[in-house]
Amino acid sequence: MRTATTPAACTRPLTSGPSTAPRSPRECCAPRLGCRRSGSPPSTSASRSRSRASRSPPSTPATAPARSCSCSSTSPLATPRCTPEICAPRRTSARRSAQPCCAAACSASATAATTRPLPPPPPSPPPPPPSPPPPPPPSPPPPPPREFCPDPSEHPQGMYLDFSGSTEVVNNLGGYPGGEDLGPRGAGVDCISGAANLPLQSDCPCGCGCRCTNGGEVAPLNTPEELRYGNVGRIYDGTGKDPVVVDLVVTNITKYTPWSARSNGFHEGGTFAQISLFQDTTTTFRYAFKHTNTDTDATLEHPFEFCLFDLDTGPHYNNQPTMQETLLACGMESYFTHGPTTSAKRSNVRKHMCANIGTREYMDIVYVDGCVRATGLKEGRGSDNPQEFYEVMMNTVEPHYNGLSGTCADYDQCPAAPFGSMLCDSDRDGDPGTDGLNCGYGISGYGRPPGQVDDIIDCRQRTGTVGGAGVYPATNTHNKAGSPFRWTMPKFICMDYPAGKSSFEVTYTVGRDRNGKFGRNFLFAGVGVPPTCVGGSPSPPPPSP
Repeated sequence: MRTATTPAACTRPLTSGPSTAPRSPRECCAPRLGCRRSGSPPSTSASRSRSRASRSPPSTPATAPARSCSCSSTSPLATPRCTPEICAPRRTSARRSAQPCCAAACSASATAATTRPLPPPPPSPPPPPPSPPPPPPPSPPPPPPREFCPDPSEHPQGMYLDFSGSTEVVNNLGGYPGGEDLGPRGAGVDCISGAANLPLQSDCPCGCGCRCTNGGEVAPLNTPEELRYGNVGRIYDGTGKDPVVVDLVVTNITKYTPWSARSNGFHEGGTFAQISLFQDTTTTFRYAFKHTNTDTDATLEHPFEFCLFDLDTGPHYNNQPTMQETLLACGMESYFTHGPTTSAKRSNVRKHMCANIGTREYMDIVYVDGCVRATGLKEGRGSDNPQEFYEVMMNTVEPHYNGLSGTCADYDQCPAAPFGSMLCDSDRDGDPGTDGLNCGYGISGYGRPPGQVDDIIDCRQRTGTVGGAGVYPATNTHNKAGSPFRWTMPKFICMDYPAGKSSFEVTYTVGRDRNGKFGRNFLFAGVGVPPTCVGGSPSPPPPSP
């Protein structure tokens, strides 16, 4: 039988005393881990032989059989290895005799396996971040401007038509793309301010003050043939509720030819809207109120005003006007202008009308059965056109007018020296040398082309007031400082329409031009006065007798 090399710690006699015989396997390896008997398992006879030898008296150490065991671990501190070859029970006596050697080790290994601490659990995921706070509720719409109704117990009632706060949604009246900033829509149209150098056109596909640069196909596909002003009207019901916002849509219901499609849209400054019309043509337009961004009619449940401005003519030749402007409108209750017979229904409108501003020499007005026809009589120029309401109305001391007009009495006040000095500037109207003949202290007005009629009042030899001699104050910022009030103020008319309307019609006519190449612009807007205030604190009862 082969014997394995055994650890030095296991070598000593099996009997007591100083002997070098190895200890028994149980004594040697039971305290250790992973043990087995050295060598191959002995045969059955060898096993019986060893059994008898262990019961006989010991002989000398030199002849004593060597018994040894080996640990499968090379260090008593190492982790035990209880393999099946060592610890699994077998039917052979050799394996049964090996079981006592490793019983303690296998028991210890099993105990260690069952009592070994579990690995720590993975750390818990961090809690989710807190949900963001909900967005604050939308801010309520701002209340109506307090200058509408200074008394907090009152509320506005009616429509406030305000082009200055409007947006131009569509500008394609009659299929002619227009507006000052044409952008992509106007890429194929070249509008000019004067048409004198254009040949006469029979069709005017881009407007007779414009050239077509791509065959007239200048409107985007499916663009409505209309002029639409978005968010132009706010309708108040008098209860303090938020106003209903409406758009104004203008369409032509008869043939329309513009002079300059570029002029359609907003007039300079944005307070007034305008439509351009070619000379010697007549067109009827429908003005319709729509709920904003829809084609649904908006019926106005309160009366409203609608005004047209700057009714005049082109140059006069041999005392005959050219391109005379005329409007016709029906379905109204009344109309009003400046003058002694003004019939403005609302008191807050009447206070801006002046009885001393005569209109008869500026407009010919005929009113019959709810229809009014007004025709301009005086020669006018583009610089006469109003850009703000305070340029057509007096007594405008409210904050929304900035106090920049004057009083009714100012209309007849001869200009002071500073204005007389301004009128001497021969470059004022862009035509040097024509107005130096009539400038000086106390002169209202100056000569100006292109017509032959000078509208000048010389009050240097007069005292007091002179009808219509007043001029715009120096605070005017639209190039009207020093210009006569009469060139602008008497030339507008307003219509009072009844409640229950969602649309109305106006017909414009421009007379013939001498060379057949020009046209005129029609200005329109609301009255520029806040809605009527209703409600208010009740009057206190009369004192008891």
